[in-house]
Amino acid sequence: MARKRKVRGKELKAKVGLAAVSRVPTSQLVSRFGVHATQVAGWKKQLVERADELFADGRRKESSEVNGQELYKQIGRLQIELACSQSLDARAWQTKSMPATLAAGVLRSLDLLGNRLLYGVKQAR
Repeated sequence: MARKRKVRGKELKAKVGLAAVSRVPTSQLVSRFGVHATQVAGWKKQLVERADELFADGRRKESSEVNGQELYKQIGRLQIELACSQSLDARAWQTKSMPATLAAGVLRSLDLLGNRLLYGVKQAR
């Protein structure tokens, strides 16, 4: 029957990681905490790599990049829609004399064209 793995708590991992960063020999940490040397090295590496997250400013929004992409996508769509609406008869759009199905088809085409231009998708032939 296989032995179950021991689950180490975050407090123990933090203690071992801090002791490893403070240059306590790994052999002492292994004997004191009863963990493997590979675990000590891994926890030390994790602590060093992610220490900056402790002091991160939680007030800043990190989703601005996602919002920027959405804005660029919307700008592209609006530019294409404007260019196409200027080339079409403006009175047909304003008076709604264009059938609804045709208008929906034109708007769908504008949307697809905008995605191709924004994302570099080539048209299938």
